[in-house]
Amino acid sequence: MKTEVVKQLINNYCKEELNEDYRQICIKLYVDLIEYDPVILNRGNDSIWAAAIIWAIGSINFLNDKFSEPYAT
Repeated sequence: MKTEVVKQLINNYCKEELNEDYRQICIKLYVDLIEYDPVILNRGNDSIWAAAIIWAIGSINFLNDKFSEPYAT
């Protein structure tokens, strides 16, 4: 299923580049999106959806701040 690919991309990126807290929050947003509209993630590119979810969570948690840990651009 296409939505599982998005979930796996989120899991992989968070495990490799971020941390468990980010992974849990990103997966929570992923689940909320699926509950809001079950077919929403079937539209568009899987990697774009995964990146958008991570970016949305990261932007409100200062992920792009060089002085915070973890840090990502």
